[in-house]
Amino acid sequence: MLHLYDSKSARIQPLNPVTPGKVGIYLCGATVQGSPHVGHLRAAVSFDTLIRWLRRSGYEVTYVRNVTDIDDKILTKSAEAGWDWWSWAYRFEREFTQAYETLGVEAPTYEPRATGHIPEQLDLVQRLIDAGHAYSDGRGNVYFDVHSQADYGSLTRQHLADMRTTEDDAQIDEAVEAGKRDPRDFALWKASKPSEPATASWDSPWGRGRPGWHLECSAMSRRYLGDEFDIHGGGIDLRFPHHENEQAQSHGAGWPFARLWVHNAWVTTKGREDVQVPGQRPLHRRAHRGVPGRRRALGPVHGPPPLRHRMGPRDPAHRARRLGEVLHLRGPIDRGRRGS
Repeated sequence: MLHLYDSKSARIQPLNPVTPGKVGIYLCGATVQGSPHVGHLRAAVSFDTLIRWLRRSGYEVTYVRNVTDIDDKILTKSAEAGWDWWSWAYRFEREFTQAYETLGVEAPTYEPRATGHIPEQLDLVQRLIDAGHAYSDGRGNVYFDVHSQADYGSLTRQHLADMRTTEDDAQIDEAVEAGKRDPRDFALWKASKPSEPATASWDSPWGRGRPGWHLECSAMSRRYLGDEFDIHGGGIDLRFPHHENEQAQSHGAGWPFARLWVHNAWVTTKGREDVQVPGQRPLHRRAHRGVPGRRRALGPVHGPPPLRHRMGPRDPAHRARRLGEVLHLRGPIDRGRRGS
């Protein structure tokens, strides 16, 4: 029997599938705001290794990896560059796909986009309102009431009283914060703004707007894996607030959600987490030899310790560590249509 380190219990736990012989996995994929970096690729390679092992062991695996293609960062960066937001998102979605393929990462069973599942997200918001876990501010925003969920904080073993906010710092803005009953509540649905493109919002019972960051994963994991599934994965940096809020939404809706939480640790350089390391170049577009070695460099699957690379010039990891040398994919690219 396979045992995995479960981040929620902080223990090594056996994998006991919901359905014997089958494993359902949901992995938080990319927010396609920019080029992939080595941290993204570590998550992809780590879970690819796990999925290959499960399939080789005879399990039927349903693997879902989402694409967040609507987000504050996407809107901001696309506007700054003079692009349509959807064209900007698709440009980098293609970069991620090419990087995965070059590293030999198998395609997921399903790869749903946030923008392709607006009805499911609207249904979830209404379900949470009806259950007393969410409220509208009357100005188009809807929030999750963290005090209404008894187990809020259980994923990351935190107490609500010790928290300042349950939003990612990059998602906080005055317009969204203004309607909260408690600053620790988090946004489920964000009202549209005059400064944002009209195409980046959808009609809803609470006014035209778009989903908050966490909503899509609860809605799409249920759509493809059901009320309860076996493994929820992602980078350890997503544990809070993203995964904590996902769990709160799903539990508030009455769904058991994930049985095991599996997180790959960071790639670090001199103790610094590798989300965006200064001086890194984005992944280029030219197939590079040595992919097996690069998979091995990124491959330890999961658990608390980070994958550390020393950056000395004679260090063999130096070549695997630099983004421009993990993959070289330079070549022609269709950059899509620029916005007017």
